[in-house]
Amino acid sequence: MSHLHDIEKAKLSNLGQILLRTARYYNEICVSRFQEFEPRFTLAHTRFIPYIDIEGGTRPSELAKRSGMSKQAMNLLLNELEDMGMIRREPCPDDGRAKLVFVTDQGHQLMLKGLGVFKDLEAEISQVVAKDDIESTKETLSRILSYLQSL
Repeated sequence: MSHLHDIEKAKLSNLGQILLRTARYYNEICVSRFQEFEPRFTLAHTRFIPYIDIEGGTRPSELAKRSGMSKQAMNLLLNELEDMGMIRREPCPDDGRAKLVFVTDQGHQLMLKGLGVFKDLEAEISQVVAKDDIESTKETLSRILSYLQSL
């Protein structure tokens, strides 16, 4: 029985476990709140937003690579986002067979609303976590992210 207690204790003190669980709850709460603006938006769509280039276009294959999704899964997601009016696909000027994904004006507006949801949740969190701690956490997580991206 003590092995189970040790495992549970190790999970709760593990950086990766804390990051994964925090991200899951954060995403679920934000998606739920964002659905007030766009009811068709789902947790799956959050696999796209952080990886699209806001200016210029991004190839679907690059989005799939950045997000860790298969090309097929990314294309399904892009179909949904296109139906919602968030993105448009255009032929790539360098390669007529390839497409580039662009965020539409409506997509930009929805992204701004989504960032507002994040900001509101951060303000709520600042009621229980000191603002300096939040800033320090963001700086630390940014350094961790940079390190992990370099591996």
